[in-house]
Amino acid sequence: MEPSTATVRQLVPTTEMLESRRFQLPMERARRVLFSPVQLNSILPVETDERRGGGNFCHPVLAEPTMVPDHNGPRRGRSATITSVAGPSHISSGRESPTGTRRFHPPDRLETLRLRFTESGVSEDASALILSATRKNTNAAYQSAWNFWRNWCATREKDPLSPSSADIINFLAEYSVGRSYRTVNVARSALSSTLAVNPGNVAVGADPLVNKLLKGLYNKSPPTARYSQTWNPDTVLSYFDSTAGATLSLLELSRKLVTLLALCTLLRTCELSSISLESIVISDSKMSFSLSQPRKAQHSGPLHRISVDAWRLNVSICPVKCLETYLDRTAALRDTTNSSSLLLSSNKPHGPASVATIGRWIKEQLKIAGIDTSIFSAHSTRGAAASKAVLSGIPIQTVLDAGHWARESTFKQFYHREVVNGPTNLITSSVLQPPSI
Repeated sequence: MEPSTATVRQLVPTTEMLESRRFQLPMERARRVLFSPVQLNSILPVETDERRGGGNFCHPVLAEPTMVPDHNGPRRGRSATITSVAGPSHISSGRESPTGTRRFHPPDRLETLRLRFTESGVSEDASALILSATRKNTNAAYQSAWNFWRNWCATREKDPLSPSSADIINFLAEYSVGRSYRTVNVARSALSSTLAVNPGNVAVGADPLVNKLLKGLYNKSPPTARYSQTWNPDTVLSYFDSTAGATLSLLELSRKLVTLLALCTLLRTCELSSISLESIVISDSKMSFSLSQPRKAQHSGPLHRISVDAWRLNVSICPVKCLETYLDRTAALRDTTNSSSLLLSSNKPHGPASVATIGRWIKEQLKIAGIDTSIFSAHSTRGAAASKAVLSGIPIQTVLDAGHWARESTFKQFYHREVVNGPTNLITSSVLQPPSI
């Protein structure tokens, strides 16, 4: 039986049909790729991604209702304003954000907190004060831990500001591999202070499982003292004595001054950098000065004022004389940009010396004097000077006050060490000492 004329027309397209389809196919492709204002035809099949679940379109942006306007929306040649889409709408974390979309968190931890404060209705002035509660060096250490935490959450599609207790525990366990107890404890503190902006979150520091994990890490690899012994300050002082009378360059004079101040005041490098020039008072018997910022462990009270006695028995190691020489040498280098800082860079334009520069000066001076700087850093001046003071019979409380240590246990655990080349055992020395005739 031969097909009818109507059936032939359905099977064999006419020239008009081919011409029409040739112009229609590009438009159909455009509807599937571009954000067309034309609504989907219910007759045409809708492609879905079964792995995502539900009936979402395979392109995550097309699943947003604001991205598929009706035919009253913008025409060709006009672009729709897209403000509500911050990223894919699907998040596999256990706790969804309030809007149901993945939140954007800047890489900078402080900026993340600032944005969260703004969303909570906290003013900019209040946010600045809250963020100022953490010191600069602490923020730097927390930022390093935050980078690891943020990347860890990103690979698992979790919101770093809304984690579960299990997320924090799993992260700290993975983070502890190859790292010391102190480093992991810093990460725990960084998470605790950052996640505190969410009232619904359990405080990281109060989570019993987190505390158990840290105790387990402590038992598995307890922290050890960086130094088992310390160097004798007499080695450096003897070097200064041997170079007495020599003409020192500005760099050499800067090294000598910061090393003497570090030994005589037990100040840290960050505290040395904050000595206020205008606060310096010099007399025949001593000098005194104030710091322009609180000391590292200071959380209340006025700024500290430090006094240093002159050492007239040996002018070559007198910190007061060295300071007077330094002030005379740098007087012509001071202007409005560096008039508030005592210590200036030895290179032009002679701006205020940074903490890193002061630390490098001290370490270079120790190396020149014969101290093994592959073991001892600039910070070791605190422990070396304090240990010698205790060995000389200075009351322990006086040493604690000078070094601004709140507890004797902290000083003994981290700073008090046996002094190399000094008397290590008074009993042994008294027994072995030959009798006097």
